[in-house]
This record gives sequence, structure tokens and C-alpha cells, in this order.
Amino acid sequence: MLHAFLQASDCELHPLGLLLRNLVDVFRTSYSGTGTHPRLLLHARKELQSITHRYYDMIRLVNN
Repeated sequence: MLHAFLQASDCELHPLGLLLRNLVDVFRTSYSGTGTHPRLLLHARKELQSITHRYYDMIRLVNN
């Protein structure tokens, strides 16, 4: 079942895929490009870990 949710993340029309793509876009906009400061790297890494853990927890919740 977890494999099905991961496949859903690849689909453009599935809500999980849309959520993941939007999160990636927001993250890239916030932490990449010419205006970013190296001091934001630690914050960006922690935020990415938090997002990843919450996404995984959501998938586990739906899977049960």
C-alpha cells in the first residue's frame, strides 16, 4: 500500500503528488537562487527534515 502512495506522488493529478510538488516549489523559491544566504542552509535542512517527517507520518496515517 505504501508503494501505491509513493506512486501517487509521481502523478500530476493526484492530491499527494500536487502537495509534494507544491512543497518542493515553495522550498526551492525560499532557499535557492542568487538572493539566498549561506546561513539559511541549516534552517533549510531542518525545514526539509520536518516536511519529510510530516509527509511520511501523513502517509502512514492514511495507510492504517
